[in-house]
Amino acid sequence: MPHSTYLDFDIQTVELGRGLWHASICRIDGNPIFLQKVPFQKLEVGVAWPTSIAATNDAVQFIDRLVSPKGGAALSLSTEDHLRSELPQS
Repeated sequence: MPHSTYLDFDIQTVELGRGLWHASICRIDGNPIFLQKVPFQKLEVGVAWPTSIAATNDAVQFIDRLVSPKGGAALSLSTEDHLRSELPQS
């Protein structure tokens, strides 16, 4: 199973059928990734790409959107961000 790292994420790709490459990401530090306040230890992000490289590139683009300040309010990287979102706004 091909494995690489990008920023603070591990990217793993696996061929789940001939020419159907999938990618998953998880944080290197083991903390969850929050999507809409739901924690995920691992996210499947690249589905049915023709090569491992294409699946990895898709995962990199997803990570870029995840860590971008314009990535959206639904995406949060840290437990602290998640807890802060639960606090009342003053």
